[in-house]
Amino acid sequence: MNYTWILVADKGHARFFSVDSPTSPLIEEDNLIHTQSRMRERELISDSPGKSSGVAGMGRHPMTKENEARNQEAMHFARKISDKLSAAQQQGLRKLYVVSDPGFLGTLRQKMPTQLRRLVKGEIDKNLASLAPDQIRNHLPRHL
Repeated sequence: MNYTWILVADKGHARFFSVDSPTSPLIEEDNLIHTQSRMRERELISDSPGKSSGVAGMGRHPMTKENEARNQEAMHFARKISDKLSAAQQQGLRKLYVVSDPGFLGTLRQKMPTQLRRLVKGEIDKNLASLAPDQIRNHLPRHL
């Protein structure tokens, strides 16, 4: 196993790259696709929100969810990515670089356990998940 990985992700796609040496090109090891992130909000929820009685007889009003369905799906996907990276850590992963769009980067940080976060040597808050490996490499530090 290569000891340095680069995660390039957005809410619907995660790509895992490795490098053989600090200046070598990226080698795509694996990828995950999260189809639920491409679904519409109404496709993710089963029915309309419930109703709650108002305070002091003010009538009934719809209950709102603290987290929207799309945010929940992003959290599930971030957990799946984190689990994969944790398994790689058990197999010898020593350095990790994370490239993700700014909104999803925060979710990834929340879902990574502390031991895994210690491996992160750099973060780039850009959505590069659809780019070719050589284009992604151009956004990374010259020496990884």
